[in-house]
Amino acid sequence: MKRRLFLSFALLSAILCVATLGLWPHSYRGNTKAVWRSVNYDEHLTDWTFVSIDSAAGYVCFSPWRHRVEPVNWFSFEAPVTRHRMFDFVWGGDRPQWPGFSGRDYWGIQFRHFTEPYTPPQVYEGWAITLPYWLITPSLVLLPAFAASRLAKRRRRSLHGLCVVCGYDLRASPGRCPECGMVVGTAARPAA
Repeated sequence: MKRRLFLSFALLSAILCVATLGLWPHSYRGNTKAVWRSVNYDEHLTDWTFVSIDSAAGYVCFSPWRHRVEPVNWFSFEAPVTRHRMFDFVWGGDRPQWPGFSGRDYWGIQFRHFTEPYTPPQVYEGWAITLPYWLITPSLVLLPAFAASRLAKRRRRSLHGLCVVCGYDLRASPGRCPECGMVVGTAARPAA
């Protein structure tokens, strides 16, 4: 079970790494933005929840925020609406612009919490983190590389007649590993 979970995370990390390698060069040609929106509308307040991911100029900015304003019915809802969801994706917009914000920069990493002054109960708040692609890509490669090395080690042990779990030489005892108890030819699970 642990092995399957580990391999699933390694596969997900490899897919994200390939996506990152595709978006990185594209970020220098144009802006890419994905926005998930959820809106609650009633007679008293319009409550927006946004999660946006911006990619431009070699950086990725992840920013969830909330905007609560006076009741404005932008989408001409017939009645009060709860959790109306929308998704927007813009591929290759205008000239690449810095997706982050002005502020302190530590090796290309920026973090900011923001609020705007409104009269209560109106709110505009959120946070944003901006990361460079050169930092994201190597970190996404680590898990798949480790998984590939473990699989190669297990295969090499199996081909040389060694126990795939502990590496014990199985030529004298081909049915079961005397070191860890794993039954040869079954899943890598020590016998109880």
